[in-house]
Amino acid sequence: MKFTLALMSELEDALQSGAPKRRVVMLRRITDLFLSDANRLNEEQVGVFDEILTHLAHRIEERVLSQISLKFWRR
Repeated sequence: MKFTLALMSELEDALQSGAPKRRVVMLRRITDLFLSDANRLNEEQVGVFDEILTHLAHRIEERVLSQISLKFWRR
């Protein structure tokens, strides 16, 4: 699996800008991408998602993390 340059650039901008709404949007998009491909990913690819999601999750308010968690468990 390859990350597009646009997605990685947007992620970096969201983290550097400090805008909470942009971080939430990125976390949701990356979570959706992971969930859509999770059964086809190898251990290394899951590790990349883990690093990105963990990095973002530390910068997101708990309410939003709860919403994303519920979405995961409903699948």
